[in-house]
Amino acid sequence: MLGCSPWPSQPDLLCYEHTFYGLTYNVALESLDDVKHWVSSIGSDRIRLVKMTDSNYYDAAVDHLSSGYCLELLWAHGEPNRVIYAGLSEDSWLYQMDLHNSGNVFDAIFGVMLVAVADIANEFGLQLPDRFV
Repeated sequence: MLGCSPWPSQPDLLCYEHTFYGLTYNVALESLDDVKHWVSSIGSDRIRLVKMTDSNYYDAAVDHLSSGYCLELLWAHGEPNRVIYAGLSEDSWLYQMDLHNSGNVFDAIFGVMLVAVADIANEFGLQLPDRFV
């Protein structure tokens, strides 16, 4: 089943120089504990929770509704060094069909999809990485 992120957020672009490295989602304060648990259950260094003030590529200003953390989904090796605040709407979250029986929406997540990746990269003057992870 397709849907949006479990909290209100539109993704921005993670980049290294002019290479599109992944997506970042500002995490709402009320979803922070669930996102922390979900990220730790996945156990991947390519899906991580980053405190915005501990990073040199997020703006210092944190919205009053934000937890001050961002969920990063990376598909390239290496580390991003900048964010392009794009507020995309081309992402979809994939959920198991028995979403309503899972008890917690985070337990039903099995993927995140971005359509038109090459078009998005072109729109923002970015290139895609040589390899995806």
